[in-house]
Amino acid sequence: MKILKIFSQPFPLKTGSDYLWKNLLSAFLYGMFVWLFLEFFQPFGIANWVHPNKHLYLFYFGLITTVCLLFLWFILFRVFPGFFKEEKWTVGKEIFLNLLILLLIALSNYYYGTLIFIGNLSIHHFFWSFISVVAIGIFPIGFGVLTKYQYLNARYNKQIPQVNHPEVADSTIELLAENGKDKLTLKQTQLFYIESADNYSSVYSLQNNKPVIDLIRGSLTRLEEQIKSPEIVRCHRSYIVNLNQVDSLTGNAQGYKLHFKEISAVVPLARKYAFLIENLK
Repeated sequence: MKILKIFSQPFPLKTGSDYLWKNLLSAFLYGMFVWLFLEFFQPFGIANWVHPNKHLYLFYFGLITTVCLLFLWFILFRVFPGFFKEEKWTVGKEIFLNLLILLLIALSNYYYGTLIFIGNLSIHHFFWSFISVVAIGIFPIGFGVLTKYQYLNARYNKQIPQVNHPEVADSTIELLAENGKDKLTLKQTQLFYIESADNYSSVYSLQNNKPVIDLIRGSLTRLEEQIKSPEIVRCHRSYIVNLNQVDSLTGNAQGYKLHFKEISAVVPLARKYAFLIENLK
């Protein structure tokens, strides 16, 4: 079914340094929303609750929300890095993650609220709280994710089937390793792209008409500073690309993808570097 295929479609994952401050701000704002909602609307019998520390206890509900979000975004992502990879992230996984966030927040606040208002836990109340959260949250979450997918897919679903490049001088590139001794030398026309690999960088090139991968110790930023060609640029936090080797461009909800003629590799073009598309037309 067509609707089921949507759940397996690519979707952007907000992790890494690019989203650090955005996720911190979101966690803070969600916590503020929960706290202010309870303060102003006083639902679930809170209006009838009289306690000298009432406002402080209500604030803790918002604080718990913030802590849950920070736990999921900054702890869970690091514990299961293989699962939380953008290249494997889909619409279905995004809906699942949002439901998990909702459930963790709801159940944590339920446990805290039970300690304050009731004084003991009830399996019956716990079960119906769990069911209520799923029933209430699944539709707006699913609708929100699917709407965002349609918007991003329409925005980035751009294709340049063939890229025309001007003639450029085939200058020599020298990449010096972190130890100051190891060095990789190659022609500009040989280089496809460079990918970050922890403390190393993988250099993908064409040598003797064969694709070659050279591993050099050093960060992507260090290597970027050594390259003076305006055609070899950062296109993603984990990639440097030789624009003269890009053969075509496609896109999906995760953003743009760069393709090469001689190799089957696909390099992502981060949304912040979308201006580079003008160089490919």
